Amino acid sequence: MFCSKCGAQLEDSARFCDKCGNPMNGVPVSQNTVKEKIPDTEVVLRVKPEFNFLYSNMGSIIAAVMVIVMTLLMSFAVGFVAFGTGLFIAGIIMVFAIIGSFFRKAQINNMRYDFYRTKIEYSDSFLNKAEKEVKYKHIRETVLSRGIFERLFGFGSVILYTNAESGLGNGIVISCLKNSEQVYKQIKDLLNND
Repeated sequence: MFCSKCGAQLEDSARFCDKCGNPMNGVPVSQNTVKEKIPDTEVVLRVKPEFNFLYSNMGSIIAAVMVIVMTLLMSFAVGFVAFGTGLFIAGIIMVFAIIGSFFRKAQINNMRYDFYRTKIEYSDSFLNKAEKEVKYKHIRETVLSRGIFERLFGFGSVILYTNAESGLGNGIVISCLKNSEQVYKQIKDLLNND
């Protein structure tokens, strides 16, 4: 078969001319050929944070211990009434920490980070429902963060910064991750393959 516009020789099954783009067999074509979009519905990597009571309450535990130590030191000067008050305050701190732990555990159990071929979707459906989708092309930086307590308990955080201008909501923070180095590497590989 030959192109009726430029005369180039083509295969009999050709829909367009390889040289000039002329439609063959009466198939119309526009100047701007649109790529066929492939739906991105398959989860390639699912990341779930993990709850750890000691790690989640380290701040409260330290505060309670500090209150007990301070009241113990004060009890030598003032008397043991101060020590009882200090134990009461430390107990209140720990009660609030335990109550907060139940909420934190429920929240972490409902968090989900799904990585697709071209995007990440974040979902949290505890108390308040939150969802966020970020295309990989908008992620400008990926950071692995492991503070002293995170390293002590074997946790870490992966932060995905986006091009958003505001200081609020300009990315996704995935905290409470076990094997955070491995997850970080998997996420970087996904982003680099995009």
